[in-house]
Amino acid sequence: MTGKGKVVRPFAFFRAGNQAHANPNQRPILVLEDVYKYFRPDVPTLRGVNLEVERGEFVFITGPSGAGKSTLLQLVYRKHTVDAGRILFAGRDVARLKSSSIP
Repeated sequence: MTGKGKVVRPFAFFRAGNQAHANPNQRPILVLEDVYKYFRPDVPTLRGVNLEVERGEFVFITGPSGAGKSTLLQLVYRKHTVDAGRILFAGRDVARLKSSSIP
């Protein structure tokens, strides 16, 4: 912690999965584009996160406590809303989907 709030710590993505059958013309199942989330105005919990996950791919998110791993997942299923950027699931903006239609 600092005098102004929590220090933003980076997290890492690790990929696993069989990409041999990936269709290069198929769009990713999940896309995060320049995603930001603030719980306090002066402290970004997530800052400029970009990620593409292909169908059949497994992504492991690792990092220390407070890095934003849980927040990232909560944004995907809309427990929280994105402050900037966007999240696409199957090509559709998650912010425009009904919460009942998000897997």
